[in-house]
Amino acid sequence: MRKEVDAINAEMGHITVELPGVEKNESYWLAADGQILPGLSAVRRVFNRGSFKKGGRRYGWWQGLRAAERAQLLLDGGQVLEPDYRQLHAAIIYAQRETPLPGDAYETAEFPRAFGKLAFNIAINARTRRGAVLAVAKELEVDRQTASKLLTAIGAKHKAISDVMLVGAL
Repeated sequence: MRKEVDAINAEMGHITVELPGVEKNESYWLAADGQILPGLSAVRRVFNRGSFKKGGRRYGWWQGLRAAERAQLLLDGGQVLEPDYRQLHAAIIYAQRETPLPGDAYETAEFPRAFGKLAFNIAINARTRRGAVLAVAKELEVDRQTASKLLTAIGAKHKAISDVMLVGAL
């Protein structure tokens, strides 16, 4: 996996990345709003729950850009496309188990869909249940009890994939 990331980064070193309205120097880019971006186009690999066995993904600095900024990125002068894959993580997990997705993966009876989406994605990536509760509480600016109830609601909907979610009791 390390060789794969190195190979991707070597190829990316040949690509010219541009973002209109950004001041560039050799070390970093400075956006008009004061945001500092790395000048190097490279990815890194992050594993779920700190384990090679739990899966993971590659990340690049551009993923931290706002959607409007990402839409302006140019690679070798060409516009970047960013297709939207609805419920991607849930769809992949359910497909691996050859089990149908139970409707909208993020809908619960008592919480807004956006809360369910956040809770689902935190639940499949957190290292511990406590960590998941704290992350949900922080991101949604809710108390821990509400965060715990939200994770429980998402877990109840996704019993078929409970092995990849941290939704059990503390």
